Amino acid sequence: MSMEHHPKISIITPSFNQGKFIADAIESVLVQNYPNFEHIIIDNCSTDDTVKILRRYRHLRWLSETDRGQSHALNKGIKMATGEWIVWLNADDLLAEGALRSYAQRITDDPSVDVMYGHVKYITESGQYLHIYSQIKFRYIFILFGVYGPPSSGTLFKKNILTTYSLSEDYHYAMDTEWFLRCGRIIKTRLVNQITSCFRISYSSKTSGMIAGNSFSEKHLEERQRYCRKYLFDRMTFIPDMMKNYIYRSVRFLLLGIYYVLKLRHIKYFMYTDQRPVVMFTTIHSANDHRIYYKEARSLAKKYSIIIVAPIRNKVSIADIPHKKISFIRYRLIRFIGNFRLIPVIYKLNPKILHIHDPELLPVALLAKMVTRSKTIYDVHENQHLDILQKEWLPIPVRKSILYLFKLLENIVLKRTNGLILAEDSYVEVYNNHMNMEIIRNYPLIKNVRVTETRKRINRDVVRLSYVGSVQRIRGIIEMLRVVSCLKHDYGKNVHLDVVGAFESSSLKAEAIQLINQLDIVDSVILHGILPHETAVTLLNETHIGFALYHPLPTHQKILPVKFYEYLLMKNPIVATDIDVWRDFIYKHKCGIVTNPFHADNTAKQIVDMYKKTDIIETMGENGFIAVTNEYNWNSQEKKLFSLYEKILRGVN
Repeated sequence: MSMEHHPKISIITPSFNQGKFIADAIESVLVQNYPNFEHIIIDNCSTDDTVKILRRYRHLRWLSETDRGQSHALNKGIKMATGEWIVWLNADDLLAEGALRSYAQRITDDPSVDVMYGHVKYITESGQYLHIYSQIKFRYIFILFGVYGPPSSGTLFKKNILTTYSLSEDYHYAMDTEWFLRCGRIIKTRLVNQITSCFRISYSSKTSGMIAGNSFSEKHLEERQRYCRKYLFDRMTFIPDMMKNYIYRSVRFLLLGIYYVLKLRHIKYFMYTDQRPVVMFTTIHSANDHRIYYKEARSLAKKYSIIIVAPIRNKVSIADIPHKKISFIRYRLIRFIGNFRLIPVIYKLNPKILHIHDPELLPVALLAKMVTRSKTIYDVHENQHLDILQKEWLPIPVRKSILYLFKLLENIVLKRTNGLILAEDSYVEVYNNHMNMEIIRNYPLIKNVRVTETRKRINRDVVRLSYVGSVQRIRGIIEMLRVVSCLKHDYGKNVHLDVVGAFESSSLKAEAIQLINQLDIVDSVILHGILPHETAVTLLNETHIGFALYHPLPTHQKILPVKFYEYLLMKNPIVATDIDVWRDFIYKHKCGIVTNPFHADNTAKQIVDMYKKTDIIETMGENGFIAVTNEYNWNSQEKKLFSLYEKILRGVN
């Protein structure tokens, strides 16, 4: 390409306190190896090391002075620009490799174009790949109804267009969309079918802050409503305000469907990139679920790009793993149907492996596999077959019918599933015909666990009990409260029970609180709810005995609860229901006692006997700690998880 085919391009970067990213933005321009450009940076008196970094690059033209916001900074940069074409590049974003040369080639092909843009790669703050956001051709109606808008950062504009129609300084969060609404009917646009920019998900930036759901989102929404009223409804005074809202939502819903159909044209372009992420997908568990987040996601993040799609409850942060928050649907039938709304989310993320954790997601996974051609893994946390048969709120004949339909659906999906993960050995008899099946037990993490190396000091006058996990009737919450009552009133013990976890229903929680008041144990029981993992670990390190008073149902007959390992890792012996598998484990490692959960007085007596010789509790705790650290820990399961992923990605079926 000769010099006359290298039109001068001015890159304009507005900046404010983006010192940790701005060098990357500058370098992304330099590596373009484009001979005819200038890079202008308009800084708003940053208080970090931005100016210090700018001084390192002699080729830059830059200002550091106060301005009235991003729009004002961009308008200043446009006036300074000497190029015929302008690229808007935010300080925390990057130009993709070869973007300027691609733009130059298309300018030569069609110099009448006013705006050019391409596809966008989303990256994390550290530069880790997230997903490709594929673009479609410019359609004004999509922008008007808030369905879609071309990217701003990394987009090429003809200078005389931006000079004639400058960015409105009345908008600080949606100025790009407002500009396209104002000029969209008079400009000629072109889609470049390649990645032209990298958008960084940084929660300190405005757009990313909107994605994260912080205060930026409210301001962005306010501006968006302003320009929608201005360009769509201001002239339609004959339509009532209530009808305007109904029309807007209805047309937008229809256009969303058309938009995703149009995007299918470009999905093949990105289908087989090696940088496609692994998506951990759940609609039931919280994003910070111990198995999903602390164990599997954190392990896989050592080798793969990971995104968690899940509800986020109690505002618990999982900042070290990229995630997308989705709403939690409480009612089962609505949840099963409503999960199909998440197909566009999966389509947009375009995963290389879709790792699902809920049986309700099986049909969604099948459809998502067809759309994105991703590999799929079904992670079985519980024996769903037994669980369906034990749902008391369903009549017995209905349970059997639902189980039959569930098995039918499960078999259809599993034939097209690339991998199957089982949390317990007992599930093998249900799924023994799947080729890529791996048992990955829910063993605890032993890294960074702050447990004292010395024996716990046990005060025989204070009984410290704990329960950690989902609070359910069949897991013995009522029985635990009755044991506490016996210890306090029959044996005169200073007893303290910490219950950590969410109640399965508000009615059960109300019943438990009522029983606590009736038994006069208000001062002896604390219902903590869900706690961060580190807080729960600290709490267990201060207690003496862990409860596992499950009802002896078929669901519990063949599995060991995860809480066994969690208690023992904190040197807490177990008081558990007398179930064969449980008894064998506890007696083998001499780490607790078994009891009949429905005989509260007898269970209380057994606990009192343990406290008569506190060295029994200490010895049992030490025995359990040794067993977990030597045999039952996550390190061994992590290796099996990596092995399964490698096998699936190699295409071994």
